[in-house]
Amino acid sequence: MSAPPRASRLAAPADPATSRWSTLRGWLAHPVAPYYLMVGSAGLLLALGLVMVLSASGVLALRDFDDSYAIFKRQLMWVAVGVPLAYLVSRTPTRVIRAMAWPLLLVAVGLLLLTYVPGFGVVVNGSRNWLDFGGPFRMQPSELGKLAVAVWGAHIYAAKGPALREVRHLVIPMALGAGAVIAATLGQRDLGTAIVLVAIVFGLLWVVGVPTWLVAAGGLVGAIVGGYFVWS
Repeated sequence: MSAPPRASRLAAPADPATSRWSTLRGWLAHPVAPYYLMVGSAGLLLALGLVMVLSASGVLALRDFDDSYAIFKRQLMWVAVGVPLAYLVSRTPTRVIRAMAWPLLLVAVGLLLLTYVPGFGVVVNGSRNWLDFGGPFRMQPSELGKLAVAVWGAHIYAAKGPALREVRHLVIPMALGAGAVIAATLGQRDLGTAIVLVAIVFGLLWVVGVPTWLVAAGGLVGAIVGGYFVWS
């Protein structure tokens, strides 16, 4: 039998697009890929946030502080504080973070309720969402509430495990804990933060594998309720 023509024995050239896609899939399958994606996304958002603060505050800072970079410098200072703290938290064992879940939620709710107490709660831009402890120190408890809902919700759902196949385990006690934080935030007339808190809850539900139709139905109800608050 004669040998096949030489051309038929040569491999077909690889498609560049297919090759790039295979390389990307291989990189995404690497165990540390999610870590670098998360760190990269956070770093990009941080950089964009600083640029937006600088862009939006230059004229105001020049008028109020005689320094176009005054507000940007303050934001940069908090970044310098927050990044090392974020690194320390990333190195903290999971069991320690989970042990803080309930105390963190209770502290967040307590501080949110404290904003309703005369002498502590401060109205800023129409929202009573700041606490004033005297002097230059002020804090916004709803920011702690975002962290508390994320950590506490993740802890609750991780503890339930296979029981999450039942709807009641998805709702209880998540609806009570997260609902308390969201209700206290809405009472401060801070709709923007309340929407972020709802988004955190939906993100948790999505991660634990709630059916898409249930997430979509909840999103529709949330959009209707949010639209009512915007209108009112």
